[in-house]
Amino acid sequence: MDWAIIWCYAKEYITYIVPLFALLLSIVSLCKSAKSQKLQNRVSELELKIKEYEVAEVEKKKTEAGLACIEARVIHISSGKYRLKVWNSGQATAYKVSAIIDKNANLIIMSSKMPFDFLEAGKSFEEHLIVHMGTADKFKIVTTWEDAAGQPHQKEQMGSL
Repeated sequence: MDWAIIWCYAKEYITYIVPLFALLLSIVSLCKSAKSQKLQNRVSELELKIKEYEVAEVEKKKTEAGLACIEARVIHISSGKYRLKVWNSGQATAYKVSAIIDKNANLIIMSSKMPFDFLEAGKSFEEHLIVHMGTADKFKIVTTWEDAAGQPHQKEQMGSL
């Protein structure tokens, strides 16, 4: 065979093969680009959700910064001696703070401090309790208070001896 004829056939095949190879590379590149764009869109959506969540957390902290939360527990001091501890676990001052134990519990609060005029964040006070035969083991404690605007708030908790 003559090299000139082989070169002529090779030129014809190359003129068809190179564009087909370029087309194949373009299709692969397009598929990868579409997949990459889809992934980028998903990442953008997740970033947006994260930012929305962060904004919601900041708003929640701002809201909680202005709220008081009054809680109460019965504390065992010694044999037959109990106290009701009332504290402010919130971030703001609470006003006219009081705690009431369910009447069916047969517990008596020796209240000399309630309603407490104001209770700052992180502060507490205690009241003496009288426990006697017939006192329930479990009972409901209801704390009530007002915020700086005078809005009443209430929290119910379970207490036990």
